[in-house]
Amino acid sequence: MIYLSLSAPAAVDVAILNLAGRPVRALVANKPLEAGTQTLLWDRHSDAGPATPAGLYLIRVTARGMDGVQSSALATVVLR
Repeated sequence: MIYLSLSAPAAVDVAILNLAGRPVRALVANKPLEAGTQTLLWDRHSDAGPATPAGLYLIRVTARGMDGVQSSALATVVLR
């Protein structure tokens, strides 16, 4: 599971990337989310369909507030 906390409502993009920075899976794209803690689930599949192999991946979260301010965060996840 992926947890993120928003201080205000925002349009959110969440992408899973490989270590080279190439997209593996777009979990959400421009999805409006309310303020507070949000929970997202990645089923370990890529956008192409197959399950991703074990390894280290990046999670990139970008949130755009109604006022136009944008914030981004990057985290890692290890799949075993």
